[in-house]
Amino acid sequence: DELKRLETKFYNLTGANNSKGLSPPPRNSYHGTIVRPDAKCYAMVINAYAKPGLGRTEAHLAEEVCRRFEMYNPGVPCNAFMMKGVLRAWIGVENLKKAEECLSKMEESYATTRRADDAP
Repeated sequence: DELKRLETKFYNLTGANNSKGLSPPPRNSYHGTIVRPDAKCYAMVINAYAKPGLGRTEAHLAEEVCRRFEMYNPGVPCNAFMMKGVLRAWIGVENLKKAEECLSKMEESYATTRRADDAP
């Protein structure tokens, strides 16, 4: 998965296992551009996994991408756009229990942030 490769490269080059305590790469070790995956990258991958007709594996992968976003961006919850993708993935495979959990998480996030973009 391209996102996982990008995450790994970014955190290996910056010398950190997570986004806490990022430091620049050692001098003369790498001369290319270091690109950190942002929320849009994660959202694109989630929405690709949420396409109709894909199976449970993809729904699990969409949820996994959300977890990875939160792991690499501590203190920043998944936004509503990401969560809607996960919600669509679970509805697509008719797992309503997981869809309800996802909707509850969206509501909790909105209650915390009160940002219009996070409204379920």
